[in-house]
Amino acid sequence: MDEKSSFFKENKFKFIFSVILVIVGSIAIAALVVATEPKKPYTESLYSNVLNPATMKQTNKLELLYSYPLNSGQGSNSGFFTIVTVDGSGSPFPNITFDVQDQEGRSIVSDKPVVGKTTKIHFKGREDTTIVNLYILPATGTVGLSSLTINLDR
Repeated sequence: MDEKSSFFKENKFKFIFSVILVIVGSIAIAALVVATEPKKPYTESLYSNVLNPATMKQTNKLELLYSYPLNSGQGSNSGFFTIVTVDGSGSPFPNITFDVQDQEGRSIVSDKPVVGKTTKIHFKGREDTTIVNLYILPATGTVGLSSLTINLDR
């Protein structure tokens, strides 16, 4: 028994150091896994035509389609709107223009949207952006809105 007790006394520091190293290493690996996990955007469905179909009126100026307060979502002041439209004239590309503005009326579209049946309108707000307003300009009265979602970057 003296040999076992002397062995533990001689290697006590190495044993304690090894246990601490294993605990710290485990915590570091867990933190690395959590930090490198891809962040999914916060997505909210704003409209669906399942219950009430909508046809956009023809107009000659931008009209407000949707206003979204950023503090109600779980994301930042950048992201994109996804709009699914149907053109009643049979054209695959609806004749429509989009813009996203903040509460001050400043355009915050980050790149020009490519209009199609499904259109993504990316926006990047400024530091003081609290509301994003989606504007539309339909050139014909045959464009129907199927769905509208907002996706906020986290």
